[in-house]
Amino acid sequence: MGWKKKVALPVGYGRVMAEMPQSDGTIAYEIVNFSVDDRGLLDSSFRIMPLHPKEWGVFSTSESFAGASYPTELFRVLAIGFFDFGMSGRPEIVFVTTDGIRRFAPWQRSTSNTALEPIYYYDFDNNPVEISPTGKREFPVQIEQVGKYVYFSFCDGGVSWVWDGEKLRKFGYTAKPPPPILQGPSHTGNLTTADVNALLNGANAGGFCFPGRIGSLENDWTDSSGNILGGVDEGLWNYYVVWENEAGAYSAMSDISSPVRMNREVATSARVNLYRLTRSFWVGNIGTGPEGTVARIILRTPNLRRLGAGDPGSPRLLKRIPNNLSTEFIDDIPDGELGPIWDDRAVLPRDFYFMKNFSGSMFIMRTDDSSSRVWWSEQTNVFGPTPESFMKNHWMDVFPETGAITGTASVRLGSGDNASTLLIFKESAVHAIGGQYPSFQSASIRIGPGLAGPNLVQTVPDGSVVFYGSNTFWRLDPASGEVDDIGSTIRKRLSRINPLYARYGVSWIEKKTAEVFFALPLDDSEENNIQFVFDYRYKGWRIREDFNITHAVSIPRHDITLVAGTYDDLTTVWVRNRGYEGFYFTHPTAKYSSGWFSLAEGPVGFASTYHLTDLVVTGEERGKNTGSVYVYKEWDLSTVPAADIVYAAHPEEDSIPYYATAKWDNEAWRSEKFFQQRVGLDSHITGVGRIEIQTSSSFCLYGMDVYGNVVATPSGRVPEGSSS
Repeated sequence: MGWKKKVALPVGYGRVMAEMPQSDGTIAYEIVNFSVDDRGLLDSSFRIMPLHPKEWGVFSTSESFAGASYPTELFRVLAIGFFDFGMSGRPEIVFVTTDGIRRFAPWQRSTSNTALEPIYYYDFDNNPVEISPTGKREFPVQIEQVGKYVYFSFCDGGVSWVWDGEKLRKFGYTAKPPPPILQGPSHTGNLTTADVNALLNGANAGGFCFPGRIGSLENDWTDSSGNILGGVDEGLWNYYVVWENEAGAYSAMSDISSPVRMNREVATSARVNLYRLTRSFWVGNIGTGPEGTVARIILRTPNLRRLGAGDPGSPRLLKRIPNNLSTEFIDDIPDGELGPIWDDRAVLPRDFYFMKNFSGSMFIMRTDDSSSRVWWSEQTNVFGPTPESFMKNHWMDVFPETGAITGTASVRLGSGDNASTLLIFKESAVHAIGGQYPSFQSASIRIGPGLAGPNLVQTVPDGSVVFYGSNTFWRLDPASGEVDDIGSTIRKRLSRINPLYARYGVSWIEKKTAEVFFALPLDDSEENNIQFVFDYRYKGWRIREDFNITHAVSIPRHDITLVAGTYDDLTTVWVRNRGYEGFYFTHPTAKYSSGWFSLAEGPVGFASTYHLTDLVVTGEERGKNTGSVYVYKEWDLSTVPAADIVYAAHPEEDSIPYYATAKWDNEAWRSEKFFQQRVGLDSHITGVGRIEIQTSSSFCLYGMDVYGNVVATPSGRVPEGSSS
């Protein structure tokens, strides 16, 4: 008796995975620790190295590295920043740690125990101070670069910080200066006219009564005899103080000062020079600003007793004191020489969480008291756009109430001059801010899809936005503005994400492999122990299970990614896609699992019986590596022994020269070749089967085909194709 019906079926040509009961071979059930190269090949090759090698801790010429260790500062990295300053300076890598902020300084490794350099904040006494989070971090550390400045928000309810390439200082002004104290003339008392005339004194002769140019003069006033003498009118002035920092940012105005006054005074025959009636004022208690303050601005109202119609008596620019030391000055500037009306700035919220530079302004957003509020910085400052200076009325609440703000992204939606859009993500909605400074406006894009955390959104090269929140992944189309659920194919895994710690998730893009990585906590983990990888060429998902990740940043120009986290039981900062000779690590186990399949025709799952005879694997050579082949049956994923092994190069090509073993000038080098190899299965199946390949080394897979014989169909009483 024989079986005449021979069947071949492609089962392993998927590049993305889906939790489906059946696959035609173009979709895999599971792809773990594989990437797809630019030719569409699945490749498990993996390279990694510490950014700071252990050997850098050795200060002798000895070849023994006994006692060398990795820097402890890199054990506790919360965030990594890569900053390219272009022609203005060298690129910088900065680490925010639980102990302080460090810059990568590899040129120092020969003279110190580490290639890291502290970045200090210098207090008012010029003492260096380490800066680190002071409270519980509600979200990952946020970093934003604008020009030559780098901005840090620890998301811990404390102040944010600015790095200028040398030192740290506080972001903007979260307080306003104290009001100044004033001295001017005072009434001399109940002096008789004779006394006044005799003493050459007048109504403004007491107190601080030094001559100056302040006062409202009248030329046509007369005495009791009708003599035209003129005089100075009564007056009242208020003062304010504003701080200015090195970036040109202004604080809010101080509270109003106690007023300084002048009394009405008619000139006498003894005081025929009217300008001897005007005065100067003493301005004291000019508060020094916090560290980073380079100047104080003195504001003064015009004479509040002589305002014109419609003039509210707004403060005007009086004097800029170009230091943070002087606490007093003498004011003799008349009202006619005052500068323009001063527009008051806002007292910045101390505890804002997020920041994003957009359309010339720095947008800051979300505080504990105002979870839906955004503020934007001024652009009409004499210094130009000023990221740390905010006009008093430049803020809005993003409505409707769809939860607190959880993150932001700058994108282009649609086309035209107004296409630039700032996406504002909330717990259960996507909103947008657009328009032009200063009249930005908000609108809702989609209610429902939210963002779990600020580092879980990426803009891919085609302009679409991919993000995680509301228990799934979403894609926002830049042309239509539509938001689609793209996590439905991996819903089972997504249901296992720890919702309490998902907000600490991180993401990055690796353009060489066209992948977006989302590192999230699975099951009961408080750490990001799984990576969901979105392939934006093939529009689907793969999985990586190699790192526990705290933070990551991609450096596309160099095709590397810096990862802070734990790999192979070592916690440090790692360089993906790079390695060096002598550093050995455990290669992560890669797995390709086909969907469930049947060799019989008709609906899958019917109890057709067939015999798997062969598996043909097509791949590209990678070396003397192997993988294991597993066959699962009848929807059962219980552990089974390996059916056979599969090679990363053709098993009959035993003379291939390999790196580190080939001999110079004796063996020829050649490029990798495609090959096929047959694996015997000899597996009897009733219903459905599934093929899986696992490898802990470099392996390149193009596809898999299974071959076998259908023994019987569900309705058959005898073997298919038998002669009986």
